[in-house]
Amino acid sequence: MSPEAVGAGETVLRTKLHPPLAPVDLVWRPHLLDQLEAERTCPLALVSAPAGYGKSVLIASWLERGEWPSAWLSLDQEDGHFHRFLTYLVAAVRTAFPRACEQTLGLLHAGDLPPVETVATVLANELDALEGPLVLA
Repeated sequence: MSPEAVGAGETVLRTKLHPPLAPVDLVWRPHLLDQLEAERTCPLALVSAPAGYGKSVLIASWLERGEWPSAWLSLDQEDGHFHRFLTYLVAAVRTAFPRACEQTLGLLHAGDLPPVETVATVLANELDALEGPLVLA
């Protein structure tokens, strides 16, 4: 996906849309992967552990072995601005479904976003209309 394919005036740092690679000395935790798999149909799964415990690698490994399309999004403190967050969220979804979120994309290109409630409704409807399930990490 080209950076221009997303937000107006926003350049998307594409590395934020790629999960981390598993290290060569990865310790496999099949019971944790099984737990994630059991939660696949839940709307939200929270993985919590201290920094450096392998949460990102675990989730990336789970996504790699999964059958559903998936998208990855790494967020930083600077991504807290609504327009920027929405730009990255749409970019992530479009890595799995390249034609997804056209209306939301149009709102991003329009400049001033409508109220958050309007944007949330448009985005929720577009996510609901995806061709199939999507796991967003």
